[in-house]
Amino acid sequence: MWPLLSNQSAPAPLNAVPLADVYPGRLYIGDWRAREPALLGAHAIGAVVALGTMTDFQRLYRPLPDAWHQEGDDRECSLRLGDHPAAPLLDALTDALPFIDEHRAAGRHVLVHCAMGRSRSASIVIAYVMRAHHTPYDAALAHVRAARPCVAPNPGFAQQLARDYAPTLGMPAEDAQVDLI
Repeated sequence: MWPLLSNQSAPAPLNAVPLADVYPGRLYIGDWRAREPALLGAHAIGAVVALGTMTDFQRLYRPLPDAWHQEGDDRECSLRLGDHPAAPLLDALTDALPFIDEHRAAGRHVLVHCAMGRSRSASIVIAYVMRAHHTPYDAALAHVRAARPCVAPNPGFAQQLARDYAPTLGMPAEDAQVDLI
């Protein structure tokens, strides 16, 4: 495992496994450790959506291989998004979901990660499953949680997905059942 990019300690992982395959066609969810080059290679991951604060990007997230950032073929979507209930998750979806679609269509396996692999990355993957399966929030949450049990979007993200995003997919707005793991 590579050293941290600063002398500060890393967050303790909630899951012993840094990434999990949650969607047929190779869509992965993970925490900061999933950026390890050996893991990316072992799972044939060719594109990454990274969500975090400036501190996360500076302190935890190892740079991806230079070959991933060739002109016209950037394979990383880095989105600044705090993990708090008022953070604008729906804005992040407008960048993350088309990026995932583009790279899956190109045959690449895609990793979506945040610092802990629990809330921000989970919310993006839940939105993807909602759209792909035209399924409500609670069913999409259960699908993602089956692959990565520590998944628990913060209450604000859960409500944004259930009340605000679901209607854009032609589903009724609902109040999300928020349970804290």
